[in-house]
Amino acid sequence: MAQEATLESVRERVLARKLNLSDEVVSVKSLAMDPEIPGRMIVQRGANGKMDSYVFDERVYGQAAAVVYGCPGAYIKKMVETDDGDPSIAALLFNFHVNQVKDKEILLRFEKRGEEKVLRAIKPASWNTIPYEDSLDTLITKFGANKKVEVERFNDARLVLNFVTKKLDYKTNKNLHLQRDDPIEWGQRFQDSDVGMGDCQVMPYTKRLVCTNGMTTTSKGLIMHISHSGAQSRVPAEVQANIRTGIEMVDSYATAFADQITKSQGVEIPLSEEGIPVSAMNRLERDQAVTKLMQKHVLEAWVTEGDTIPEPSVYRLSNAVTRAGTHAEELTEDARLHLQGVGGRILELGASNYRWD
Repeated sequence: MAQEATLESVRERVLARKLNLSDEVVSVKSLAMDPEIPGRMIVQRGANGKMDSYVFDERVYGQAAAVVYGCPGAYIKKMVETDDGDPSIAALLFNFHVNQVKDKEILLRFEKRGEEKVLRAIKPASWNTIPYEDSLDTLITKFGANKKVEVERFNDARLVLNFVTKKLDYKTNKNLHLQRDDPIEWGQRFQDSDVGMGDCQVMPYTKRLVCTNGMTTTSKGLIMHISHSGAQSRVPAEVQANIRTGIEMVDSYATAFADQITKSQGVEIPLSEEGIPVSAMNRLERDQAVTKLMQKHVLEAWVTEGDTIPEPSVYRLSNAVTRAGTHAEELTEDARLHLQGVGGRILELGASNYRWD
């Protein structure tokens, strides 16, 4: 769960972590997975060079297809993630396709953990790094070193920071004939992954104070995306200029988002005889990739949210989804972040002519 910190303290953690990080560009032909010891990569630097063996993070299996043409990524994933899989088969498949492809350069990203040097990512050599510390310097210039942020994630996979900049000025929907004490904070989320688990992004972020549900907004044109694999990430100064632009763009969206909240309170969700939003769950599964496990936690949150939002509205559904995305510890990190984005998307749909039946 999110922890509060200052931007400067996050920057210090980033710089301390960097001391244990290193990169190396090697030939794809120098790589081989060890079929005898699953989860180890052998690197031979030069035809007669020494062979070094490194433990690698499981994400490397998923990145193999992007660096070795023809490598069956979905099948390798099955071999390492299912109970009846066999990681040694994944290794043999990887090695076979390495022998078939034309030679090219590959970027290896390492981290020293204790006494061991661990391979944390394998990417094409054209993949552009965006150092976390550069982005934090940009954020500090904008908000100040002592700005308090919520550290949503800071691990070996990604950095996710939530900024609150003001209270959101929205109104209770006039059709409800009530005034609700339901303060919502407005800000933005910065996120990036230095192991290729997503783009560098700046997006709108809201936090409902009565339940601390976190939500992001996924509207096209309202999220600043910088792909590590594209031309937009090749020049470091341009990357940071785009981050600054993203921050300003998010700030300007607050009024439109407040209007979405107001409208969503007046849009009713159809319920089953048991009071369950079955049709809405089916819609979310079909259109927003909300899995059965996610739905279980959303439905639990739907009941809880009824204490403060008794009407079966799009607003209640959005908060049920973001409650699950903020508080459901059974869900994976990726699943929770996904639901926070779905919560924002629900509000956008609620302000449109989207059908929930």
